[in-house]
Amino acid sequence: DVAPIPTVKPQPQTPSVPKASKGNGKTKATHKDFKQMLVSLEKKLMDRKASEAVQVTVTPRGLVISLKEAGFFDSGSATIKPEAIPLLEEVAKVLAPYDNPLSFEGHTDNKPMHSAQFPSNWELSSGRATAIARQFIDHHGVDPQLVAVTGYGEFRPVTNNNTEEGRKQNRRVDIVMLDVGAEQTEVDAPAESKPKGPPLPF
Repeated sequence: DVAPIPTVKPQPQTPSVPKASKGNGKTKATHKDFKQMLVSLEKKLMDRKASEAVQVTVTPRGLVISLKEAGFFDSGSATIKPEAIPLLEEVAKVLAPYDNPLSFEGHTDNKPMHSAQFPSNWELSSGRATAIARQFIDHHGVDPQLVAVTGYGEFRPVTNNNTEEGRKQNRRVDIVMLDVGAEQTEVDAPAESKPKGPPLPF
């Protein structure tokens, strides 16, 4: 005798919710969290009269905290000014409850850089981004597995370099707390941009 195959009922899927990661009690920040963090940071900046040194925005990538060179580094240096440390502590406190990936991105203006330590703007921008990242890892408990460091040099300006004011805006280190969805999009983007054509003969 042939018995009928029992019907398997599909199991209802549990809606995804932010969860604590790695047992550390932290959660993934959402777009709503980014807006609340922006408000909190702007208040702290106003209290410290540091609004000119730091700019905070929410973008499709996530929360972007732009540290201007003048408030954190001397010209041509990647050593954080001692007076800037308390301000970085305030930023770290706002980011602390979450374990989204963090991207530390260094930028410069287009004036050529030549020194024994920094032969070009690539080295200067990456050195500054690394210094800020190490501050967060060494002193504020940021998981290094969540950290990426990039030096863009002068090649991703936020404005033109034709004026001194424009160059000041371009000299910065961006701390980007990535939106999880935006992070996935960035990972997938290169595959979409690959040229389509006939299969290779091997």
